[in-house]
Amino acid sequence: MERRVKKFREFWDGKYGDIVVQVNVEDSRFGVYEYAVSKLEVDTVEIKWGQGAKAIGGEIRVRDLQRAIELKKRGYIVLPDPEDPTVQQAFKDGIIDGFERHSRVGMPTEKSLVEFVEEIRDLGAKSVTLKTGAYRPADVAWQMRAASEAEVDYITFDGAGGGTGMSPVPMMNEMGIPTVYLEALVLKAARILKEKHKYVPDISIAGGFINETQIVKAIAMSNFGDGLMIKTVTTARAPLTAVMKSEYFVKLAKEGKLPKSFTEVYGDKPEKFFTLSGEFKAKFGEKLEMRFHGVQLGFTATSTE
Repeated sequence: MERRVKKFREFWDGKYGDIVVQVNVEDSRFGVYEYAVSKLEVDTVEIKWGQGAKAIGGEIRVRDLQRAIELKKRGYIVLPDPEDPTVQQAFKDGIIDGFERHSRVGMPTEKSLVEFVEEIRDLGAKSVTLKTGAYRPADVAWQMRAASEAEVDYITFDGAGGGTGMSPVPMMNEMGIPTVYLEALVLKAARILKEKHKYVPDISIAGGFINETQIVKAIAMSNFGDGLMIKTVTTARAPLTAVMKSEYFVKLAKEGKLPKSFTEVYGDKPEKFFTLSGEFKAKFGEKLEMRFHGVQLGFTATSTE
């Protein structure tokens, strides 16, 4: 985490954006937010309700027995039990080939959220936000009320079609509410709060956004004549895919393995096939040069505001 925070600040202009440390149930048990705010001087903490923001637990695959045992000792739920002798033998015999590390599903209350937000702010965080998913209408309304009571700086709702890969694909794409319908529910709740003269946090909407037209439309739909209620759109898979593909083509260029069909259209050097490379060089200088001629790119995908 320290490396990632430092790398962000190395390229950050100090004006736009911020680095946000997200905490789920496991992170709060391990003291992640205390470390990030007090030791790394991170200004923004995002509280996450439900791993993957969809209350499904989340999972990663672990192929090493000792690693699985270590994760269980740290407090994670690991399936099957890596400390069970029968399971250990089955792993050694190749009957099972790995383990699943699961996160606990958060079961928050309005009071617990208010207290958690106050605790994080007392540590020195300048902004505290909330990220959640696509639940039934009554739960969406409750989450908006809780966010209002806690006075979070903004709340992010993640609709079906969203997710960064921790969630199983059917969960990301099928089991939540499609983003456009979720946005309608969120805006209905926000307008009720506003009519009751309650605090309405800024809103970010997420879930399957891949281009600028979708982003503008999602924000524009939130204007009922008295200003925008949705201030930003959060993206993940689209910019991450672009960055990962960019890194791959830089690697191919370094190895002289770019396809002929690619070089004929875009050129054979990163300086050519990244059309804004001149602008970035002028801004970042040697930092960008170093990464062009290595393998790693000096670009970072973040949420879009």
